[in-house]
Amino acid sequence: MWGEPVNISCSPSLAMLWLTLRLGSLYRANPDMAFRVVGESDRVDPSRMSREGIAAAVRLGAAGSEDAKAVDLLDEWLVPVAAPSFMQAHPELRKASKLKGSQLLHAADPGEGGEPTEEWAQWLGAVGMDLAPSALRQGTQFNLSLLAVQAALGGQGIAMGRLALVLHYLTSGRLVLAFPSGCFPTRRTASSAALPIPPRRPCWPGCSTRRRVSASSAMPTSRARASRRPRSAAPARA
Repeated sequence: MWGEPVNISCSPSLAMLWLTLRLGSLYRANPDMAFRVVGESDRVDPSRMSREGIAAAVRLGAAGSEDAKAVDLLDEWLVPVAAPSFMQAHPELRKASKLKGSQLLHAADPGEGGEPTEEWAQWLGAVGMDLAPSALRQGTQFNLSLLAVQAALGGQGIAMGRLALVLHYLTSGRLVLAFPSGCFPTRRTASSAALPIPPRRPCWPGCSTRRRVSASSAMPTSRARASRRPRSAAPARA
C-alpha cells in the first residue's frame, strides 16, 4: 500500500533544472514512496512545514539558515553559458573584452534578494572587466533563472548560469562555456550552516563561487544529514 505523497517544496528554478532530473534516483532509493514537488519561493517556515506536511524545503540563497535543522546541500558556482549557435554567430566573443551589454541575459530569483544584473557584475569584476551599469541593463532581465537558461538555449544571448542548474546542458552539449576564464571567488562567499557539509568544488573553468543550496528537511539523504521533525508531524505513508 502506498500512503500519501511525500511533499517537497523547492525553488522553481532549482526544481525544474536540478531536482526533477534526479527524481529517478530518488524513486530507486525509495521504491515504496510517492513524491509531490511544489515549486515556490516563500521563505522556509518550519511551523508551516509541520502544518502542511512538507517533508523538505529546498531553497537557493545565501549560506546559512535561521532554521537550525537546515543543511547545506552544495556550493554554487557562476558560469557564463550560451548555445553553441550563438557563440558561432559571434566569433569576436572568443575574448570576453568584446562582450556587449545587450548580449547578457540576467536573472534574479524571488526570495534571494539582489538585482537581476548583480551576478553578471560579480563575474565581470572577478575577471577584471568593467561594464557600466547602464550597459549591464541593456541585457534582457528575467525573474527566474530557468527563464534565462531557456533564453540561452534558444540562442538569445549569454546567461550567467548556476553550475548545478546548467551542468546537464553543458554535458549534453546544448550549452557551452562562453568564457573559460578560470574560477574566482565573489563577494558572497559561502559559510557553514547549522549542519555543514564539506564543500564539493567541481573543476570546471569559467565559474565563480556565490552561494549555497540549503534544505530544511525531515529526510536524511546519502549526501547530507538532516534533522528529523517530530514523528507526529511526518507525512502519512503506508
